[in-house]
Amino acid sequence: MSYKALYREWRPQKFEEVVGQKHIVTTLINQITNENISHAYLFSGTRGTGKTTVAKIFARTLNCVNVDKKNINPCNSCELCVGIINESIMDVIEIDAASNNGVDHIRMIRENVRYTPARGKYKVYIVDEVHMLSIGAFNALLKTLEEPPEHVIFILATTEPHKLPVTIISRCQRFNFRPVKSENISKKLNEVCQSLKIECEKKALMTIASNSKGSLRDALSILEQCIAFVDKKLTYEKVIETLGITNELLLKELVEAIIENKVVLALSQLHKTLSEGNDANQLIKQLIDFFRGLLMVKLKVPQGIEYSESAENNQMFYNITNEIDVDRIVKIMNILTEYESKAKYSTQAQIILEIAIVTLCKEQSGNTVEELEERIKKIEELINSIQKPKAQRTRKSGVEEVAPAKVVSENKRGNPEEIDTEKRSKDDKQKENSNIHEYKRTKNKTESNKRIEIDKVWDRVLDTIIRDKKAHLKAFLREGKFQKTDDNRVVIKFREGFGFHCATLNKEENKEYLLDLLYKITGEQIDLSFIMEDEANKRELIPSKDVEKQLGEILPTEIFEVLE
Repeated sequence: MSYKALYREWRPQKFEEVVGQKHIVTTLINQITNENISHAYLFSGTRGTGKTTVAKIFARTLNCVNVDKKNINPCNSCELCVGIINESIMDVIEIDAASNNGVDHIRMIRENVRYTPARGKYKVYIVDEVHMLSIGAFNALLKTLEEPPEHVIFILATTEPHKLPVTIISRCQRFNFRPVKSENISKKLNEVCQSLKIECEKKALMTIASNSKGSLRDALSILEQCIAFVDKKLTYEKVIETLGITNELLLKELVEAIIENKVVLALSQLHKTLSEGNDANQLIKQLIDFFRGLLMVKLKVPQGIEYSESAENNQMFYNITNEIDVDRIVKIMNILTEYESKAKYSTQAQIILEIAIVTLCKEQSGNTVEELEERIKKIEELINSIQKPKAQRTRKSGVEEVAPAKVVSENKRGNPEEIDTEKRSKDDKQKENSNIHEYKRTKNKTESNKRIEIDKVWDRVLDTIIRDKKAHLKAFLREGKFQKTDDNRVVIKFREGFGFHCATLNKEENKEYLLDLLYKITGEQIDLSFIMEDEANKRELIPSKDVEKQLGEILPTEIFEVLE
């Protein structure tokens, strides 16, 4: 069969033809020039980035008799180079570790390394997919890998270096092959198309490069498939039709419908996209890549370091980023990633994708940091607006902010004294007059005649407590000393050692129950207090004749004035 696949036909034969791995090529060339060749190398990286290709070029260069002294490249025409390419000379041995992963295979290598090269200067072992070796095979390789004969070089290649034992990695010089940038892949594809005399659109080549995910080999395979589909002209439409991916415009419309939370429109766009033969699993991946592009643009990540984004996509992303914030992009990407794994193992990938679209449309943008900061600021302003007047009212100094207080003492007829303090709230008045008399409402002589003799109905209160199955409250009340005042107020005093009784009765639920019970029995609002006797001595009611003296001690003389 004379035909060769493009990735085989265009496999680099010299260092200068390797795409996107300049850092590795330069290092190897310098080692060859300075003759400081290592005994073991580890080439790691994603598929199709040139690991095996560079290993073969390196092996030929080491054995070539007509090596280019200027550019350090194999001549590829001498007997040794041709024999290595044709695999007729066994000085370069390529081993597939996936199928030769047992201890016996490694023991065979250990036996053969003792023999000198048949034709060349070095015997080179290229072990591909080395991570597939068994633990026993790795252990058998350790000693030989650490101290091989001077004429032996090991080149280990792997896509999963994390699976290699640390003891193996530490015995090798490691080179990490990077994914090839889309621009470099596109240039190579254009070179291939020109050699094949195929007219191609730049956007079509960039689409192929983006879908290869940094693998030049994958890009050449996709290009070969697209060339077989078209007739001497490669267009963007033909590429997306061949790959089964969504048209850029359709994908943009679907994303915009998701961002605007239009469920019906989004599902309609989805069905339109799938009706054109696009794969549901592929579409989920495209959506993830699209929102990833939005995220990069939104965060202003320099696009020069990205290998999967084109200039056209960047411009499209800039037009959409104003409609969505970073937090929602991240949420959408998380949801899509979750549904991608579900669709991958489902026989109903389209249904999974439809559920994902509905979920995305229902996912509203959460409170961003800026929104939360704005809300906190408004709350703080509201609190300050409330606290500021209160602070002005309660300030004890500063004559310019507090008006003089007017105190009216008790008149000859015995009416209760009245305190009028401007710019003070009712709560502040009650607090300042707590040492005078505690009035819940204004009472006149008529109301004072209607006061209930609470001591006569107290036994009825205790009986009702028993009927309500709250005997423990009655037991606690029995330990206190009942005392009635002249203003519909009941005080229960407790001796030292009965603080628990006092604290229990002062609990909100217990006190509310007793106050409600007193109101039901007497029909009047009764004030009820539970105190200790030592506290009672400190809380004696102050006679009205001492009001002036007490207020004089509390208020500054500059704002205190007594009016008869």
